[in-house]
Amino acid sequence: LHSSLHDALPIWFSNWNEERHLRQQEVRALADIATNLRENIDVVRRNITQDTEFVAACKRVTVALDRNEAWSSALGKDMMNCRWWTSPFFSSAAYESLKAKGTDLIEDPKVRSQIVRLYEQRYAFLVNDTDKVFWVFHLAVMEPVLNRHVYPVGPDEYRPNDYSSLVDSHEFGNMLRQKVEIQMGSIRDQQTTLEETEKVLRVIENRLAGVSRRSGTPGL
Repeated sequence: LHSSLHDALPIWFSNWNEERHLRQQEVRALADIATNLRENIDVVRRNITQDTEFVAACKRVTVALDRNEAWSSALGKDMMNCRWWTSPFFSSAAYESLKAKGTDLIEDPKVRSQIVRLYEQRYAFLVNDTDKVFWVFHLAVMEPVLNRHVYPVGPDEYRPNDYSSLVDSHEFGNMLRQKVEIQMGSIRDQQTTLEETEKVLRVIENRLAGVSRRSGTPGL
């Protein structure tokens, strides 16, 4: 019995030390991902604010044309702002590093699946679907319509080629309303992404606290 225990102790210690090392790696990986997620939260919040301002500019132009209001420099600047949208650029270096090591490094399968789903589905959807819809609409619809009806008088202002024709143009009004609808959909998608990112961040922070207490690794 004494010999068996003596032989087992090095194996037990080796396993314990390996597990402790893995949990330390997990803590570092999760802490890095948490840092990236905080950056992503700031980015999405800024984008939502900007896109909301672009939508408001589009609506002001639409209302002015519906009321046949005189064109002004302020309206020209609104029209230029209406043209834009935000593209999502997410911090993902920590997640890519985790993928290279193997996502199984994250011991809790629920935490692991939430991180993977956030990056591989939610973030990918904004980049590969929502943003591409804007590019297609911008190139196929918005730019041709703008070129037919307005021209730039500076880097931040448009002026009508013929204001009466602009007011009477169903094409221009439809383009503005469609732009607003697409951008409102994007804002909703971004809001969902923001909420999911905040949720995953809370899950990671809870996991970090739990792993640190169990392994003796200082909290990060």
